[in-house]
Amino acid sequence: NSGYGRTKLAGEEEAMRQCPRTMIIRTAWLYSTFGNNFVKTMLKLGQERAELRVVADQVGAPTSAELIADVTALAIAGYRQQHLTSGLYHLTAAGQVSWHGFAQFIFEEAAACGYTLMLDMTKLQAISTADYPTPASRPANSRMTCKTLEERLKIQMPDWTAHVRRTVEDLVKTHNKG
Repeated sequence: NSGYGRTKLAGEEEAMRQCPRTMIIRTAWLYSTFGNNFVKTMLKLGQERAELRVVADQVGAPTSAELIADVTALAIAGYRQQHLTSGLYHLTAAGQVSWHGFAQFIFEEAAACGYTLMLDMTKLQAISTADYPTPASRPANSRMTCKTLEERLKIQMPDWTAHVRRTVEDLVKTHNKG
């Protein structure tokens, strides 16, 4: 019920009011090999610091830009074939993890790919949201159900680990070439 959430919902409602044929796809915990995001930040910090503190009491499903692009293309085709109507849909990977668990998975995958970390994994500390204040409050639970999208498109979202693993591998390969 944050100001961010309220203004986001107001924008979605206004878009649908202005154009009733609008299809809105909501996602969360977005990452890719491009731009700034949690995966890239963790890899950078893992090389720079021996110790790291990461929030453990917020959960969600890390979702790759690649998955969003693929499912959005299917959604557009589904809309044209009338399997989907206008409205609001959720699109995230399956499963859930905390930010701390996400970071731990990133570091384990990076190390398995030969990425040199300064981080001592025994010093990857789980902290509470209260211990890491941010300008905008974040929800403790960012999970979304994608059931409607999955049923109408006859798909099943992959577990969040699948795309994270591939993204980390791609980033490590790029790093090792440089």
